[in-house]
Amino acid sequence: MREIKFRAMRNNGKWVIGNYVHHFISYFDTIERHSIFLSKSENENGGHWVEDIITKTIGQFTGLYDKNHKEIGRSSLTGSGKETVFSAISEKEKISDKEISFLKLAFTDKNGQVKPLENDEIEVVSRENCSLLGLGNGCPYYKGSYLDKKTVSYYGKAQAILKPTIEEGIRKITFRTKYGDATASVSVYKGSEEKDLHI
Repeated sequence: MREIKFRAMRNNGKWVIGNYVHHFISYFDTIERHSIFLSKSENENGGHWVEDIITKTIGQFTGLYDKNHKEIGRSSLTGSGKETVFSAISEKEKISDKEISFLKLAFTDKNGQVKPLENDEIEVVSRENCSLLGLGNGCPYYKGSYLDKKTVSYYGKAQAILKPTIEEGIRKITFRTKYGDATASVSVYKGSEEKDLHI
């Protein structure tokens, strides 16, 4: 019979192993929590809850081992490299002058693996042929304004929304972080989405 146990990464980047508990706090079940409970044997001070875990990293032990006799967990994460790179990537390479475009902003390693613990300030430093409609992250509680030229990444990611101010040409925007600058460009063509889809 296999042992049932879970693993998750804490906000400080360290892994914890124990029993997984999904629960709610308050009389009206309004605050959702994901926790790992460490038993007395895994903690010299007695059993306790670890609540500061990253929910995306929760994985259950499968009962199998790899060739090095390490446990294999369901939803195991691959680690990212040490080097951090900032990237700004447009979801589309071409848009009409009537469309808005979405940019994915992320802190990754050199292979493109997102680094969820890397949260830093992102600032717009230049724009060509576009207006910034929004800049922010997916954090449920965000103190800043989505209309500011600065934001902070959340789990290593953020997003920008742009509208072209030209009918045809190249639209560019450059962002700055402590890891360097990143520029995203999109080709803009004249015409509505509807007309272009029926050509």
